[in-house]
Amino acid sequence: MVCHLAASINEDNDDYAVHELDEETTKAWNQLKNIGKMAPKVLPEDIVFISLRDYEKEEKHLIEKYGMKVITTNEVRRKGAENVVRSVIRYLADCTDIYISFDVDSLDSSISKGTGTPVSNGLREREAEDLISKFMQNRKVCCFEIAEVNPTLDKENLMSEIAFNILQRSVNILMMN
Repeated sequence: MVCHLAASINEDNDDYAVHELDEETTKAWNQLKNIGKMAPKVLPEDIVFISLRDYEKEEKHLIEKYGMKVITTNEVRRKGAENVVRSVIRYLADCTDIYISFDVDSLDSSISKGTGTPVSNGLREREAEDLISKFMQNRKVCCFEIAEVNPTLDKENLMSEIAFNILQRSVNILMMN
């Protein structure tokens, strides 16, 4: 995620550079950051992470440096999906469009086996469904994607089925609106 986050906000994150980049890699990195001739793609203050539990020091640095909003799994459970979504929508009030990227890594490791980074204390399937369905009721949501499903790691196709159920519920909400 570090590369995606850094490229999206047009940040080189030099403070946490692992090695010095050669000229060709630097050129490719700058092209990536400027795809679509628009950089940054998103402002750091317009990013909200929900149920983010495990991240690299480079990610943590960017999140802290820019004060990106992070809502823990415990907050979701304590406040409930509806209140969390309401607070996120208020937080993003100045945004005209909201893009939701649902990373299945946000789910608890007991159910998210079919992903590269299963971590404990994540969302339960129902919690994720509730959050996403509440978000989908907002007209500012312009895009929804499900990321990090890896069928080669998915025993019994559980992760794919959970992701499909979440997608199906989301589409049903959209069709009702």
